[in-house]
Amino acid sequence: MFIPCQSCNTEHATDWLWFVCDTCGYRVCHPCKASIGFKCEQCTFGYFKEK
Repeated sequence: MFIPCQSCNTEHATDWLWFVCDTCGYRVCHPCKASIGFKCEQCTFGYFKEK
C-alpha cells in the first residue's frame, strides 16, 4: 500500500522511513524532513519523530 507525503505529495510504501510530528501527526518522507529539519512546519510545538 502506498501513502502520500503530506509535504511533497510523493507516494511511498507504508514501510518507508516516515517522520511524524509528535503533536499534530503531520507526516513527511525522509527527503522532505531533510530540507525541513526536526521542527514541524504545521504546528507551534511539534517535532518530527521517526516512525
